[in-house]
Amino acid sequence: MSSKCVNLSRFGALFVVIGLAGCAVFPGAREEPGERVAGNLAVQAGQLMLRPCSGQSALAVSDEVRIQQLFEQVADSSEQGVFVDMTVRRLTGGAVAPVEIIRLQKELDGCADQSAERSQWTVVGNGLEWRVQTGPTGMQWLDQGTDNVAPPVPVITEEVPGSAISFQSLRGDPQELWIYPNACFEQSGGDYYHRTARFVREGKTLTGCAYQGLVP
Repeated sequence: MSSKCVNLSRFGALFVVIGLAGCAVFPGAREEPGERVAGNLAVQAGQLMLRPCSGQSALAVSDEVRIQQLFEQVADSSEQGVFVDMTVRRLTGGAVAPVEIIRLQKELDGCADQSAERSQWTVVGNGLEWRVQTGPTGMQWLDQGTDNVAPPVPVITEEVPGSAISFQSLRGDPQELWIYPNACFEQSGGDYYHRTARFVREGKTLTGCAYQGLVP
């Protein structure tokens, strides 16, 4: 088990951030190489099509059972579709094959959400009342729908290979986040995330879902 401490400066974004750039790689988070893409996933003429956030032309998504099943579980309407964030492998002819499905969300404003670009991990609470993120500046808490953003705190991270990764605060009230390699459906809305999370704050244990950001 490895352990590293990080001294972190104030994080100015409106999200919760638990940061440790370069500290640890989540066990199993990158089992295969893949290009990360995000956008609107919908059915067109019986074919799953991905319209990337980048604005490029829609891409056909190969008919793989896993993404078909998840799409059907999350989407309210196959024509309207869902927001998808995943890693893919490019196929001949311009299609893509999913490598890892990171999240599927009913709300289609995911392209406007910059949390993945500035975080290592993002955690959403069941019921969506709160959010936590990890990034270069520390661990931070946000009450959704309010201006209550806690200042970031430095953290120590510990990895249990093949099992979980934890983040623990180094000052102030004790806070602890665990991220597990289990898929997760957010309880209130049914959105899909590729990791499960448990967060301990003010003596209370909260559960939620997590997804990996783009910060190394």
